[in-house]
Amino acid sequence: MTRVLAVCLGNICRSPTAEGVVRTRLLEAVRKHGSEMDIELDSAGTHSYHVGHQPDRRAMEAASRRGVDLSPIRARLVEERDFSEFDLILAMDEDNLASLHDEAPEEDRHKLGMFLEYDDGTEGEV
Repeated sequence: MTRVLAVCLGNICRSPTAEGVVRTRLLEAVRKHGSEMDIELDSAGTHSYHVGHQPDRRAMEAASRRGVDLSPIRARLVEERDFSEFDLILAMDEDNLASLHDEAPEEDRHKLGMFLEYDDGTEGEV
């Protein structure tokens, strides 16, 4: 099992959208190819502004138009244990990456990266 955490500032727009879109695409691939999903996804924020809230209404509407349901997601703050429990911790922007780098124990900093580093350049409706 590979565990991936998407991180933005408040965890109500970018990172929950990333979590929802990747989860939807993976589930579609599982259905199409009949394989099992061996990836666990989550999202969090570097600041606690919106902890416990659903994603922003506009993000939920935009995702829904593309067949992605963000309604089960609730904003949460990056926790110390995330650095040891996740295999990849992917920031939505350079500021988020800098915050994660400051918080991460030295032995877990190799797990940090940018979400868009994993963009394969293909476009789709999801």
